[in-house]
Amino acid sequence: MMNLGPGGVAVVTGAAGGIGLGMCRAAAARGMAVMMSDVDVDRLAKAAETLQAEGFQVAYRAVDVTDPAALEVLASDTVAEFGRVDVVCNNAGITLVTPIHELSLDDWHRVIDIDLNAVFYGVRAFLPIMLEQGFGHLNATASANAWRGDPMQAPYNVAKHGVAALMESVALDLREMDSSITASVLNPGPIATDLMLRSLGDDDEVRTEVHGLLNAGMDPNKAGVIAIDGIAEGRFWIFTHPLIFGTIRDRMDAAMADGSLPPELDWPWEELFASS
Repeated sequence: MMNLGPGGVAVVTGAAGGIGLGMCRAAAARGMAVMMSDVDVDRLAKAAETLQAEGFQVAYRAVDVTDPAALEVLASDTVAEFGRVDVVCNNAGITLVTPIHELSLDDWHRVIDIDLNAVFYGVRAFLPIMLEQGFGHLNATASANAWRGDPMQAPYNVAKHGVAALMESVALDLREMDSSITASVLNPGPIATDLMLRSLGDDDEVRTEVHGLLNAGMDPNKAGVIAIDGIAEGRFWIFTHPLIFGTIRDRMDAAMADGSLPPELDWPWEELFASS
């Protein structure tokens, strides 16, 4: 049986900060051992040392999630280190804010590779282990943007829609197999992370402006608790900000009524920040 308490093991990619570090802390607080991974080894080491100083059992590996072989090594290293894998959170992500006509092919491919393809690579690396064990859970971080895109974020919007579709496919395939392995997808709203400061693109002014906006969002540790609790509760769709449902309903109502994309459609930013 999947164990989200003492004796259980969680793996988190993009674990050096933000939601990823929040999920690591939330899983560790339940008594789980955590394998942390990130491409930034120095930042990752500092994050792991912080959790270890808080008394948590963690290990870490520097991993480029766009490399399928590296994720397979992460999977085997996790079993060698802890003996099992209960939960895998494919969380690593990146973004940029650029109009579609100015978007380079390199930036397009980079965002899609990290935000979408890497989720498939993670599923591909860890699912065979879970099938052999007979238990486990696969989670991935999508976004509120999986339900309604924002302007100037085409590859991010596409990737997050794709993550939601991929994880639904994973869940349905496992159901068809009558497997005990389960899946879920995390859909965060605005979270106070440094995602924008570490984003692609050359427009520092836009990057700083959006970072300032997001910094009014939810504490990533709170988002991490919501994610791990949602997995424990057996949710497939996990939302950090249920207030986004109103915008999603408005979008779907318009689609079913006259097929339009309402120009005034927007997230309830003030309410979202107040609820964070």
